Amino acid sequence: MGSAAFVRQTVNVFGGMRNPFAAGKNILFTIFDGFRSQIYRSYKKATSVSSQVPFFQNQVDDYTDLAYADSYMQAGFAPVKALAARKEQEWMS
Repeated sequence: MGSAAFVRQTVNVFGGMRNPFAAGKNILFTIFDGFRSQIYRSYKKATSVSSQVPFFQNQVDDYTDLAYADSYMQAGFAPVKALAARKEQEWMS
């Protein structure tokens, strides 16, 4: 696959009314690459998470981003294209 550079991917989670998600709630963030390999999975008590993801300039850069919290439905987006510039994605539950 070759050597990869890294880019920062920031995910912001919002509720269904486009308000910030409830503070202090444990949110499980998961990121898969274009080959469906899990590259990030962590619980955070935050509505925003930033992570470094590999950047290959090919189909591996088509990420799937998921967020889950107890008592809420899982939400996510795919594909989330990694770009050489900073990438931000907002989620609604």
